Amino acid sequence: MILTLILGALGGAATPFLLPHVTRIAQPLFAESQMPNEAALRVASFALALLAAAVLLNVAGDGASAFWLLIGGLLGHFHAEIRQAITDRMG
Repeated sequence: MILTLILGALGGAATPFLLPHVTRIAQPLFAESQMPNEAALRVASFALALLAAAVLLNVAGDGASAFWLLIGGLLGHFHAEIRQAITDRMG
């Protein structure tokens, strides 16, 4: 379970770094009028990162739970906002 959380968090944290690559790959696939917006590309980047984490967990033989993978991914992706909210609340 802990490996699932760690790889999910790493995948979530990698999402902003994947966004330019996903955008570059999507541009030749879609016409300009059909190109997904920024939010859709961010979701695709997040899904791709978690898919890569799931493949790694499957290769490692870990019985990964999709729930814990998603929780780790969300924590990794929103770590700055979570840290800021905790800091603001503490003082």
